[in-house]
Amino acid sequence: MLNHRDIANLSHLLNAFKNRLAEAFARRDLDYPPMQIKVLRLISSQGACTALHVAQTLGRDKAQVTRLLQALVREGVLLKKDHPSDKRSQLLSLSAHGEQVFADMQAAEQEALAEMSEHLGEECVALLSAALSTAQETLTHGGDQ
Repeated sequence: MLNHRDIANLSHLLNAFKNRLAEAFARRDLDYPPMQIKVLRLISSQGACTALHVAQTLGRDKAQVTRLLQALVREGVLLKKDHPSDKRSQLLSLSAHGEQVFADMQAAEQEALAEMSEHLGEECVALLSAALSTAQETLTHGGDQ
């Protein structure tokens, strides 16, 4: 079982990683809040989808997500087109600029991950990855599998 010292270590690790990630983003002139990053990751991985799908998947209020999506469309990061089977909705996808922004984000993330894991061996990295996945699944779904 984890103890209070582990909580402090995890908190410091998360804060340090967040700072390193912010530095890597800044070096690439990327200024996107975490929720916009989540939206870009979702649309990049799932392809074109509706605003409702984004809101439901991220567990956010549709009005909040709509405002965020509108800002990304205005910036030219996302494209909107009519949904082929539902005239009431539109599909969102990454624009060419959005693809480049997302690629830059992934490069910044890889840089921060490489820095964090540079002194860990392959076995330790594999164990950390497995532990993070299990912890995330447990906290997200309460261990119901």
